[in-house]
Parts: sequence; structure tokens; C-alpha cells
Amino acid sequence: MTSVRRFLLLTLVASASLEAQSTPLGRVVRSPAVSRDGRLAVEIDGDLWIRTATTPSAAWRQVTSGPAWDMQPTWTGDGRALLFSSDRGGDWRIHRLTLDDPTAVPEPLSAGTFDRDPSAGADGRIYFV
Repeated sequence: MTSVRRFLLLTLVASASLEAQSTPLGRVVRSPAVSRDGRLAVEIDGDLWIRTATTPSAAWRQVTSGPAWDMQPTWTGDGRALLFSSDRGGDWRIHRLTLDDPTAVPEPLSAGTFDRDPSAGADGRIYFV
């Protein structure tokens, strides 16, 4: 199976399974992103959450919070960080949050005023609209 087909299949399965699972706070889940190892990142009411493992009983962990609207999470190729779009600071910019450091603060990566839809390339480059 090609990597694109595998990714699409994982995304569909993850999206469908969200409806059947208890989600944090019982809220609406948006922008599901599946890591290479099967972990899930989602946006719920402007905050980002990750599923800490790939098992159905895995816990959810909130990784962003506050007045800013964080959305459109995507995993870096190594799965150690999330890229996402956020209006923290007033403008929509791309941010990176390292997940293996619980004290990490989202780091702005772009300087535009309406940067959205981040994606991580296989070569480590970051792409966005």
C-alpha cells in the first residue's frame, strides 16, 4: 500500500473512531492529524489535544490552552512536535510545540499575518499557505 493511501486510510479510520469514543470534555473535535506511529492530534474549541498512545484506552492530553485559537495541528516527521496555526500574538502564524518537554511554549515560525494550514515535509521543511 502506498504511503498516501495508508495515510488516507489512517485519517479516515481515526476520524470515524472519534465519533464512537469519548472525547475530552465531550466537545466537537476538528482537524484530526495522525502521526506516523498512529497517535492522534485534534483541535477542540481552540485548544490542541493529543492521544498519548495508539490504544483505544489511551489518555488524552491537552497541549495548548488560553485565549488564543490554536488549530490545524500536524505532526512533524519525527513525531516529537506539533505544527499548528494560531492567532496568539494577534495575527495568524505557524507555531511549533515540542511535546517531549512538558514546560515547552509554542514557538512562532512564521511572520505573516494570515499563515495557515501547516505541513511538514519528509525533508523536515515546513510548508504553509
